[in-house]
Amino acid sequence: MCFLEKGVHMKKILCLLLSVSLLFSVLSLGASALASGEKQPDLAYATIGSVDALDYDPTTHVEATQNSAAAIPFYTNGAAQPFTFYAQLNNNQKALYDSILAEPLKEKYDVTLAEQLTCNIPIPADGQVQLPPEMNNAIMEIAIGGLTALMDDHPELFWLGGFEVGIRFSYLPKEDGTMELFITTLSIQIALNTSAYQSWDEVFSTYHAMLAAIDAFPVRGFTRYEKLKSIHDNIARQVVYDPNLGAAGENPTDHEPTSVFLEPFTTVCEGYAEAFQLLCQREGIPCITVVGTADGGGHAWNYVQMEDGVWYAVDLTWDDQGDVLYDYFLVGADAPNVYFGGGSFESEHVNTGRRFTSDLFTLSYPTLSNTSYCGILLNANTAAAFSREKGMLFLQKNDTVETAFTTPQDWTLTATGWTTGDTLSYSGSQGSGTYTLVRRGDINADNVANSTDYAMVKETLSGTRDLAAGSAYEAAGDMNGDGVVDAFDAALLDLYLNDIPVY
Repeated sequence: MCFLEKGVHMKKILCLLLSVSLLFSVLSLGASALASGEKQPDLAYATIGSVDALDYDPTTHVEATQNSAAAIPFYTNGAAQPFTFYAQLNNNQKALYDSILAEPLKEKYDVTLAEQLTCNIPIPADGQVQLPPEMNNAIMEIAIGGLTALMDDHPELFWLGGFEVGIRFSYLPKEDGTMELFITTLSIQIALNTSAYQSWDEVFSTYHAMLAAIDAFPVRGFTRYEKLKSIHDNIARQVVYDPNLGAAGENPTDHEPTSVFLEPFTTVCEGYAEAFQLLCQREGIPCITVVGTADGGGHAWNYVQMEDGVWYAVDLTWDDQGDVLYDYFLVGADAPNVYFGGGSFESEHVNTGRRFTSDLFTLSYPTLSNTSYCGILLNANTAAAFSREKGMLFLQKNDTVETAFTTPQDWTLTATGWTTGDTLSYSGSQGSGTYTLVRRGDINADNVANSTDYAMVKETLSGTRDLAAGSAYEAAGDMNGDGVVDAFDAALLDLYLNDIPVY
């Protein structure tokens, strides 16, 4: 087995200017206006500061080796409903989110606040005013919160990141020597990634090219599990983890999902995770990108919600080791791995929810299942699959139990056989259980899928053969997993027997 090195490191660039002086002379505020006691109209924008987004660069080596030894909770309405961070935002953050999403192909936005901000400050004798720190923080929290949620709900807007924020305000001088400021509008200027793009036109043309590539990306399978495995495997086979990370030849778009869908197809953890999320969204599967640390450095991975309404983790970056692994495919917090030393997912991955260099706003994530979706790990590069609803493990026509499945150290696997109707039992630190084996297409359980099985499907269609409902034999002929054996399954089995990809 060939394994490539992966790891984690986080690059931070801080450019946060929270204390800003506003010159009254520049804004045409005179002493007579200050003494008038009348509310003054909106003024020109005043720059508050800028913030850079965090890049998640996996560079601390994590080599895969055969194991020898004030967050707000989120809830979804169900496994068929999309999970969005929008619900976490306050009204002003939602106003910013909505303004950008309504017209995403822009670089500057004027956002009318849903609830104006106010503060009372002394009238400065020298004509200069400084916003109090709590007002600076309130402004930045609106901008960072709205952009963070938008970036994570819509990773297709890959250019969102560093920004500059300004304000539009009016004021009311008072007789007690103070003035009340009324902040009504934020101005958001998105920073152009000049290391990757020469102009905004280039950014937006890349956006359209990426959308076309997402639409064309192949995803096979009929169940949620099969589609997720197809997305997982096809991304891993399409891209290469950037070997020049941190060096002069580094691909400047590595942190974008564009790096997965467009040439040269080199990426890092953010690219893997955001591309995985976009394809899940295309397929109607609830999925989010999670950011945090792994082995001490910055990292990104995914949570996916399955039909049971529970969330499971996927770390495609670490699963892509040249060979395609499944140590981090739909796993639980306490799930041990096979090829990375046997540690649990939660001991290696710590979410922080921080997208920017400021900690004024962090995302809160759904609760991760303690146990994995499947009690048995798939082996590297296998085409095997799993149905939790049916309690069945699906072998392809050329699979063996040994090549299809594996377990962490000190776990046991016990098989009664290796074809349709046999069972595979497991026992380990996450419990024990038994699954029924199904060899796809092998309806008569002779360990071969061939023309005899195809004839049995045709007999089932004609009513001369009865496959017991819910049985492994029916499942072997139910190629699309919809619970019945019909003409669609006959057509799929014909393709399958002729080595035309179905799954």
